[in-house]
Amino acid sequence: MTGATPDVAASPSEPTGTGPGRAPDARLVVENVTVEYRTRKGTVHAVTDVSLDVPRGTTLALVGESGCGKSSLGRAMLQLPRPTSGRVMVDGTDLCSLSGAALKRARKSIQMVFQDPVSSLNPRRRVRDIVAEGLEIQGIEGDGAELRRRVDAAMEAVGLDPASAGDRRPAEFSGGQCQRIALARALVLEPEVLVCDEPVSALDVSVQAQILNLLEDMKARYRLTMVFISHDLSVVHNIADRVAVMYLGTVCEVADTTALYRAPAHPYTMLLLSSAPTLGGTLADTLGETPIAATSSELPSPLNPPSGCRFRTRCPRATAICTTDRPQLVDIAPGHQVACHHPLEENR
Repeated sequence: MTGATPDVAASPSEPTGTGPGRAPDARLVVENVTVEYRTRKGTVHAVTDVSLDVPRGTTLALVGESGCGKSSLGRAMLQLPRPTSGRVMVDGTDLCSLSGAALKRARKSIQMVFQDPVSSLNPRRRVRDIVAEGLEIQGIEGDGAELRRRVDAAMEAVGLDPASAGDRRPAEFSGGQCQRIALARALVLEPEVLVCDEPVSALDVSVQAQILNLLEDMKARYRLTMVFISHDLSVVHNIADRVAVMYLGTVCEVADTTALYRAPAHPYTMLLLSSAPTLGGTLADTLGETPIAATSSELPSPLNPPSGCRFRTRCPRATAICTTDRPQLVDIAPGHQVACHHPLEENR
């Protein structure tokens, strides 16, 4: 685990990244981040050496199967907990180098909306107090009337009436309304970056559309940079500017959303598209792609991930080099990177 450092601000100098395609206007930079958990059975390799960047005002989606590490990476961005190694830069400030009061102040600029809207809210507190809690923690100064105005403004922005909702408790609201409360709690601090961890997966389809439209509205109103974590490729197709595909703790492909869906280069990306259902078949069918089938349906254990390419035990294109050499992200087109020894050339 990364050791604590004195309570001082990090240098705002621009980091020297190792990954390809670093955006010059990146607001959020994840650099060589590794997340490992110690258990009685061994070390869980949740995230391994991931580097990503998110330009200002854009949405990056993290996609992959359950257990691929996307939620662990999202939490590591907020130091919940700290990554085992690597750096997370928000506007040039390395959050991993901060601790104590300095880290608390820096967290004002990056907030999170959690997957389960009900369990993420304190059931004993009134909605108004839940939304105001971030202001209290950050020591935001102002008289009672000014703080109440900010809380009311945040609630109104997400479609909640402060007069009728402010004094009620989370149990009195539906799942969609609770997610609006969680979003108001994050937005009241006026963050630069919003990390959304499966924010609509626990909601009905009709409510999902409302929350997704709300996120788009809030992104424009607050000029947010967003990380959107999801396993639903149809949702991602509609909300993300760029997509990073994760498999067993590593990033195997990154591209603009349109390019990734039209011409996936990694066999695992094609597998995901071939498995995503739509009204007309699979997402790959809808987009005119040739489906691909995995050689095994069993996901390897993160306690003992495969050597070389971690997807090789399920990949129909794997060869000897995939066993020994771990592929690195390389540029195959402007803004399109893939980590594969045998990319799908026919799709490009």
